[in-house]
Amino acid sequence: MSLSQEAHRYAGSPVCRQNGEVADRSKEALESKVHDGSEYRAFGGFTADEADARAAALREVAGFGPTMRVRPIAQAWGELARLMRERAVDTVADLPAEQVVDFAQRLWVISSGQSMLREPKPEPPDPGKV
Repeated sequence: MSLSQEAHRYAGSPVCRQNGEVADRSKEALESKVHDGSEYRAFGGFTADEADARAAALREVAGFGPTMRVRPIAQAWGELARLMRERAVDTVADLPAEQVVDFAQRLWVISSGQSMLREPKPEPPDPGKV
């Protein structure tokens, strides 16, 4: 899937189906403070180069065990940087609201509404094996 095809997939994402909420969530994401390696700054002010730098820094610490959870976040920072370059935007704030929300959730800038700490639901018993 090309990056432009990837960008179009956001149009059908669950976050985009609730348009009244998208603007609020986008504003929340853009104003959320994210550490850039030296200080906390608004997510909306990040450039493609800064997103690439975050991706590189997180790739360096991604390893085994608990740090494996960092790998998809590093990948998402890299995807954000590529999308910003493809769209020729200066900062995250210049992206469409749906994409801002989607990336902010993938980067743990804002909550996706799902907790990684929640215990998984047990599988229902298979009636054929009871």
